[in-house]
Amino acid sequence: MGERPGKVTLHLNRFDMNHSLLNQADDAQRWARVDHQDDIEVEASTVDVFCEEAGIDRVDLLKIDAEGADLLVLRGAETMLAWQQVGSAYVELLNVPIFSGQPYYFDIARFLFDRGYVMFDRYQIRYDKQGRVISSNGLFFPAT
Repeated sequence: MGERPGKVTLHLNRFDMNHSLLNQADDAQRWARVDHQDDIEVEASTVDVFCEEAGIDRVDLLKIDAEGADLLVLRGAETMLAWQQVGSAYVELLNVPIFSGQPYYFDIARFLFDRGYVMFDRYQIRYDKQGRVISSNGLFFPAT
């Protein structure tokens, strides 16, 4: 999933769980297990397009873990979110630079807040050795 349908470049990392639509940041290995290996072209869709084509008019839980591209996926769900047809969103939140051009936790929270969603809580918080938050997952619900 992404911001718009079409071909996109997927940046492959040695660790499958870290493939991303975004390149890794310069100092990424300080924070995460990323090691860029190759790029491939893939076909992407959006949440809005997928739901329209599948006849889905409501999503109870939208779970996003797109390795730094989470805001792109949310932008691709703009219609569903604007009409609050998403009952809740569980989104990865990054606090440190892992991917080039990534949004940070406050960017995701602001995007969802502007569409009428508020954060319920944060889960799976990852810390570095000094106790700083590296990443977490946020659960968001419509404010009304």
